[in-house]
Amino acid sequence: LDGSAFIWVGNAKQGIDDLQVATPTAYDPLPCVATLRGDTEGPGSSLAQKLSKKFGRLIFTSFNFDDSEPEFMLLIQQEVTRLLTELLPAKPPAVQSIA
Repeated sequence: LDGSAFIWVGNAKQGIDDLQVATPTAYDPLPCVATLRGDTEGPGSSLAQKLSKKFGRLIFTSFNFDDSEPEFMLLIQQEVTRLLTELLPAKPPAVQSIA
């Protein structure tokens, strides 16, 4: 899991009721998304996929809000992207093979 990122969005009353993981793949321009917990079509799924595409790495997201308006989701996506841009390089370094 080296180089991956875990993003949790919620309030103090929420746990991890929603958990998705997205990973880039060589077979599709969009990263593959798997729901580990919660709604398959939930907002965390889209967020994980977008972030995985932008940063080219494994992204876990847990989005724990009962009611999420589209404007709220856009704000969260922009803020998470800004924070990850400060913390991570745009693309992970190439993996070196051990000979």
